[in-house]
Amino acid sequence: ITAVYHDFYYYARKLFKSRYAWAFPPDFIVPQAYILPKRKKDFLSGRPIVSFVQACGRGLLEATARALYLMIQRAFPDALQAGDVYKLMELVHAFVTHADPNLELQGKNQDLAGFFTSVLPHEFQDSWTHLRQRYGQFHHIDDDSVITVDLHEKESAMRMFHGHRRRRAKSQVKLWLCDIPQIIEMALKMQWFNVGGRCFKQVCGSPMGSPLSPALCLMVIACKEQIWHDTFRNTLSGFKSEALFMRYVDNRAVLASAHAFSTHALRQFILPQFYGGRIVLEEEQEWTFLGFDIDLIQRRIKFDFKLAQESFISVHSATPPKVILSGVLARAAMIRRCSFPREQA
Repeated sequence: ITAVYHDFYYYARKLFKSRYAWAFPPDFIVPQAYILPKRKKDFLSGRPIVSFVQACGRGLLEATARALYLMIQRAFPDALQAGDVYKLMELVHAFVTHADPNLELQGKNQDLAGFFTSVLPHEFQDSWTHLRQRYGQFHHIDDDSVITVDLHEKESAMRMFHGHRRRRAKSQVKLWLCDIPQIIEMALKMQWFNVGGRCFKQVCGSPMGSPLSPALCLMVIACKEQIWHDTFRNTLSGFKSEALFMRYVDNRAVLASAHAFSTHALRQFILPQFYGGRIVLEEEQEWTFLGFDIDLIQRRIKFDFKLAQESFISVHSATPPKVILSGVLARAAMIRRCSFPREQA
């Protein structure tokens, strides 16, 4: 595996060295991983947790991911509402507060099965082509355009801008749009990882643990959500106050009136094969979203304390007491902020 990875390193470095030599230092290692058993599968199966620290071309993958995130936001503005738990729960608060009390609200809670392993290679390239075309309509760019990406900027709006900077900071790197298809192709070939001295190869989808994989998968599903929204734009505008669409990585939720669910637009949206290809939506039996139970009859949001025992670090672990207490206080603050009505927190 070391020989295979070295061959890949020299191939990638030769391909990109004229513009991205900074992304291929000589000291690199094969991505490392460990297996995290799944409680909901009775620990009979596990999820590989893969680390790309010191992996070949990691910096280039990070820069491309940052660029894609901002391009997706601007080119696909009508994709599902996304964000952290606080933002999404605030959307739920506003929806249940302002919805007509006489409306019969219903919900769908679905998971994208195999988020990183279900998308086919051609879907990534097709989605990039669509993203590039839509983004170009707003910013009038071409394939020779250069964007500058800041790898350390925390403010998302300042992470990317078009063109060169006269005095470029060390944390800022240049990215040519015409190179992105090749960068995606390179990223999809980084499928090897090491677990306890044994090497495995991921055969489908985007490599788990890669800094670019979340952005690539988001690009594919956001593209299809935008196409769906454009197709049914008139229908959706008719019940805008009666429906809320949200997604957190591979978990999505729909809150809507019974009338909205009866329309052709929503019937299409909740189909298991909505995203096409090998991406399948699995319906969750329990109505728990981001650790909170959403009661649409009483219009309440309560923290699911059954999950609390799994999310807190055991007091018998070697973790310092200050770290354990910090986790408890952070969870308590989240419960207080996200529960609805506030009094029940």
